[in-house]
Amino acid sequence: MKQLVALSFGLLFAAPALAIDMPPPAPVKSIEWLPASTVRVGQGINAAYRVTTMTGQSSEIWIHTDCQTQDKTLLFINAQPGKGLRVYSTDSIDRFTPGTPFEPESDSPFMTTPGLDLCKQNIPEPKWAGLSSPEKQGDKPFIDLNNSLREGTMLKARLATDFDKVHHDEKYGAPYSIKIQDVELNCETAQGRVLNTFSLDTQGRVTDSGAATGLSPEMTGATKTLCASPDLAHFKGTGTLTLRNKDLADTASVQPDLEHNSPAALQRFALPAEVAAVINKTFSDPQYQPAFRSLSYTQSGPETEGPGLSARVDAQPDGTTLTIVKMAIGNAVFYSQYQRLFNIVEVKKWETMSEAPWVGARLDNWITFPLQPGKAFSWFSQLANRDKPQLNKTISQTCVAGKTWHNAADIHPNLPGRYLEYICKGDLGDGREASSDYAWLEALRVFIRIGYQDNFQPKRFTFTDVVVTR
Repeated sequence: MKQLVALSFGLLFAAPALAIDMPPPAPVKSIEWLPASTVRVGQGINAAYRVTTMTGQSSEIWIHTDCQTQDKTLLFINAQPGKGLRVYSTDSIDRFTPGTPFEPESDSPFMTTPGLDLCKQNIPEPKWAGLSSPEKQGDKPFIDLNNSLREGTMLKARLATDFDKVHHDEKYGAPYSIKIQDVELNCETAQGRVLNTFSLDTQGRVTDSGAATGLSPEMTGATKTLCASPDLAHFKGTGTLTLRNKDLADTASVQPDLEHNSPAALQRFALPAEVAAVINKTFSDPQYQPAFRSLSYTQSGPETEGPGLSARVDAQPDGTTLTIVKMAIGNAVFYSQYQRLFNIVEVKKWETMSEAPWVGARLDNWITFPLQPGKAFSWFSQLANRDKPQLNKTISQTCVAGKTWHNAADIHPNLPGRYLEYICKGDLGDGREASSDYAWLEALRVFIRIGYQDNFQPKRFTFTDVVVTR
């Protein structure tokens, strides 16, 4: 329990600023079951618990409990509900990952408070009844008669849509096979609302939840069938809802594959013709394109213990590089994916806590080859955020080369050829001057960041686990 609280309240708010130290976990004051969140599927119960610390901070922790084995699975955490920060499992910020086993400590309220043992509560199993024949694409609506009620003109119902295939939501990339909605409807005025929405995978585990919304046209149609029945106890449906394996929907992933550095998600966002022209011109001569297929390494900071980040740089068919950066802070992992020229000039980027990428709206590249000691270059990129226009930013750098070439093996024995050191200053999008030092690896035709300047003194990273695939 302490680990979860620390993750929710300390890590998440420090992470965007890349803080080094995570505050110690605050003692837990109370844990409260939220009955409206409860979704039972067979012998499995999904539910959210509000955890409040002695400092007054709260979070929602979603757990699946198997009432046959008593095994618990941590699904996700909503840190300070309403703030939009979610942790899946124990380490993925705003990106879906499957749940992990959760074993409460012996003195945890989960073990000492009888009311938190949902398997001993009177939570009825659902009784699903089909509302109609299968709709388009095989999707079919159901009602849970054991969790629905008709009182005069008011209808309170738990409805479900059983999808023919597995889909993924846009915000978190969470899979869903079934969507359950608790609705409230006035059958006389035909006005209603959705109180809660739950997305379930093919195993019956909640992967996402939503708050109150208006009724969709499809949901309004389903409720009309129910309003025609004055007593739900005598409602006769068509078939029942059962969990089953399903194929994936034939749609491109809307979220980037930040674990495997796939370009598919970024490729959905086209570049303006002017930006594409700069890229085409830059790599019109094949000798300027990357001379490797993949480069991976672990980079450690000059003043911190342990690995700071790991990176993988993959050459792309158009000559650009696609770089995935993985940084662990506390128990959480943050990813960033960049499309760049030579792994330095930014064209697109997508970060862990972004719902959409930044895409180049303007690009100026003044890097000229061959690169030589003592020479300087600069570049400028204007990036437009696809879901939050107010976050649009401009990024630029001016870099000056050192006076001599060095042996690349001095950085790491697995790096071939020689390198030229560059000291760069620029604006990384926040309006403040930033320092970054790079090595131009001549044999691979790519830049890697090797450190920065601190009061005119170079600070250098240490590289391990270097693998070059050519």
